[in-house]
Amino acid sequence: MRRIFMSKSSASILLRQHRDRPCSHFTLTRSRSSIVAVRAAEPCVVLSNDDGVESPALQSLAAKLRQDTGQRVLVIAPARNKSAASMGLTLRNDMELRVRPDLGPDTYALAGTPTDCMMVALDATKGLLRALDLHPIIALSGPNYGPNMGTDVLLSGTVGAARTAGLYGVPSLASSSTSTDKCSSLDNAVGATLALTKVAMAALGDRPARNWPRDHVVVGGIGRRHVAATCEYESLPHNWVMDVEQVLVDAFQDGDLFLNLNVPADWQPARGRVQTTGLGLMFYRDSYVVSVPERSSPAAETMAGQLQPALVAAIEMPNGNGNGNGDSNGGALSSRGVELANGSGNGKINGNGNGTRTDVIQGIAEALAAGYPVVYNNAYDTRRIMQIDRSDVMALQAGHVSISTLQTWPEGHTLCLSDRVMSRALLSGHDGMPAWLQARREQFQQV
Repeated sequence: MRRIFMSKSSASILLRQHRDRPCSHFTLTRSRSSIVAVRAAEPCVVLSNDDGVESPALQSLAAKLRQDTGQRVLVIAPARNKSAASMGLTLRNDMELRVRPDLGPDTYALAGTPTDCMMVALDATKGLLRALDLHPIIALSGPNYGPNMGTDVLLSGTVGAARTAGLYGVPSLASSSTSTDKCSSLDNAVGATLALTKVAMAALGDRPARNWPRDHVVVGGIGRRHVAATCEYESLPHNWVMDVEQVLVDAFQDGDLFLNLNVPADWQPARGRVQTTGLGLMFYRDSYVVSVPERSSPAAETMAGQLQPALVAAIEMPNGNGNGNGDSNGGALSSRGVELANGSGNGKINGNGNGTRTDVIQGIAEALAAGYPVVYNNAYDTRRIMQIDRSDVMALQAGHVSISTLQTWPEGHTLCLSDRVMSRALLSGHDGMPAWLQARREQFQQV
């Protein structure tokens, strides 16, 4: 078969023909030009997190952003820790917004979730940026204490805040560290976040967000999954003429893509690698420590006596190693009540993993049947992973920085990019950063 070669001008004509050809379906297009004149407002960087406004890492990043970019930095974060809040909202309850000058300039605490913070900041009519006459360039969330990889992106308040900014039409970035030491300022994660932010701002031309307030429903033309022109165009033999990198940059500028950065706790630019990744395969299993709280009544003592023979084997099991074979984390009988030890595998005494009823869950059932509460505490540290090449999970296990390009919109949404476009987002440049950002990037290791 003869290959068809086309000039850029011919390719442009073809793309216009596909976009402009009359069709029976509803056609969605831009409601503005690519370059938008914004009202006279001071540009700024918006910064939030889910660990709370007093996070040392948050304040460190804010200070370094002000110093290194010269931009005004607005910090709006939860008044207290809101980890694992995902995109949760506070509905029909007042949220107090307080200025915190003791933590730095332009710093505000909101009695809400990370998503609440971004929405309060970016609301087009009553938001904090409108009140201060500011216009966002980019929104950042983090650095978070603990990684946000694989399915964590569905649970993370850090990622939720970045995705919310995208929904409002603002380019955004989520940042996390594998360190969980909340007294640490996460210096290497802050440095990596600052470097990637500079690269992202260069891709944006250091201009205010062109799509804030978001004023279009969908970006028309090829590259979108549910636009007919995309499906028809990508089936053609000469579909290589589409500038996929530019489609990705445009989507990032419009808030339809965002970046998810994860940094190993001991990573250093001089000896560590950077990898462009997808989301890895990871899930949680047996995450709970279960207990029956202490009761002072004689009935409670009777209950504890009835449960003890059934639980003693599980309680006295040796400490587990998290290998999924049913080894227990252990437990104890004390004045605080009966501890129902949760296995790091499946809690089975014989550890054969066949899912049969155990003494632990038998004890839970008996406690509930007798009308006593059972307390579940999510330890949240029992991740199960699988070896998937080019995934964020494997990059972090190898001690490398992971950068993933994620879609802002839910799967199946009109604004989702096509599979062909998103597969190109997995390509990396010679320095490991996403190739679609590389044309406008700075050296990651220089910061």
